[in-house]
Amino acid sequence: MMTICSRLIFLILSISIMAGCASEQILPQKRFTWPLPPNQPRIEWLASYSSQLDLPKTDFRRFKELITGEDQPLSLAKPVDARLSPDGNIIFVADIERQAVIIFDTARSEQYVINITSRQEKNSFLPLALHVTKNGELYVLDPRLKELLVFSGDNYTFISAIKLPKEIARPASFTLDSTGKKLYVSDSDTNTIFVIDRATVTVEKKIGGPGDTPGTFNRPISICLNSLGELIVADSFNARIQVFSPDGTYLRSFGSRGDGISEFQLIKSVATDPDNNIYVVDSRAHSIKIFNPNGEPLFTLGTFYDIASRGKLSPGGFALPMNIDINSTGVIAVTDQLNRYVHIFKYLRP
Repeated sequence: MMTICSRLIFLILSISIMAGCASEQILPQKRFTWPLPPNQPRIEWLASYSSQLDLPKTDFRRFKELITGEDQPLSLAKPVDARLSPDGNIIFVADIERQAVIIFDTARSEQYVINITSRQEKNSFLPLALHVTKNGELYVLDPRLKELLVFSGDNYTFISAIKLPKEIARPASFTLDSTGKKLYVSDSDTNTIFVIDRATVTVEKKIGGPGDTPGTFNRPISICLNSLGELIVADSFNARIQVFSPDGTYLRSFGSRGDGISEFQLIKSVATDPDNNIYVVDSRAHSIKIFNPNGEPLFTLGTFYDIASRGKLSPGGFALPMNIDINSTGVIAVTDQLNRYVHIFKYLRP
């Protein structure tokens, strides 16, 4: 057995080794940007995460592992949604196979799982969609319970559950406006967008209904709000994007079914960057098509790439991308389901 003295010597040597590691020079890496040169770069790849092994080891983690043993990472299994904290340092990933929300804290280089032990329905927790408010609160949609679970604080402890109105049959996605007073929920069964008062949880307005004419939907699978308060709807089975004014008036739409530059095969998600450009995740095409606010095509990010068969990452390569989120600083998170990764990019303002 080690004496107290020998243990102290071991710890001092360990700290010295870690300090030496921390001072090692990090070699510059090749930049991956889109569109490809000689075009002006608009998107840059930053990192990809599947488990804690993808986070750099800090001195604290090295020291902790010397004492407690090496961390056992939890890998993503079936990620369906990812959201970013306002500063972009925290990535929240909804994993329906794990039945958990997994957090990558890139500032602290830590990975952990949100604790839901206070919920009686903990065994049926099914996180399908996420939203992070500007003050850092996390909302999680559980479609089976038809509830929004709210988490807050440094450790994202459970705060409350919001029971959605009974009129909503199958909630698919949701978002909050910039004031936090209005809640938008897309219902893929009734093909309706519900506008809900956050305080009273009552329906204020309904947008859409089943159909393929302007203002109607066939599986509105994803929604978001741009900086103007306009509602952007991914009308998936109609293979188009529709835009509505803040009061719910239909404004414009773009897209059709196909594999052309302004066509879609299977839309899964939509988001807007700080300049209100519109990003559309085409899951079947394994890519993200980017348009200006008027729906004119700019460029495409990504192509099919299977990490499992290739044995390594390929920045910009996806296998069934499911969701995209862009925070106010232009950090982008893309959920890559079959590759079991969340990829982080940065929007480069022209």
